[in-house]
Amino acid sequence: MAKEITDSNISRVGLVTTDTCSTNEALWEILETDLKTKHIMSIPCDSHGLQLLIKYILLRERIKQHWDEASSLVAAFKKALK
Repeated sequence: MAKEITDSNISRVGLVTTDTCSTNEALWEILETDLKTKHIMSIPCDSHGLQLLIKYILLRERIKQHWDEASSLVAAFKKALK
């Protein structure tokens, strides 16, 4: 797909990201072994890990209190008549 987007000029690609660790590790191997793609940086994206981090942050008492207040405010607006 990168070749299609860049009209086969892969040197125009500077950064890629993936959605899972196993996919990212496989991509790193491919990028490192091909001289045409060695310049491309790969940024891992662990969406599940990020979700857990946010969950744990929101469970902290001081943060949870503000989150609950904000959620109540949003819910009130959502239910309000226009």
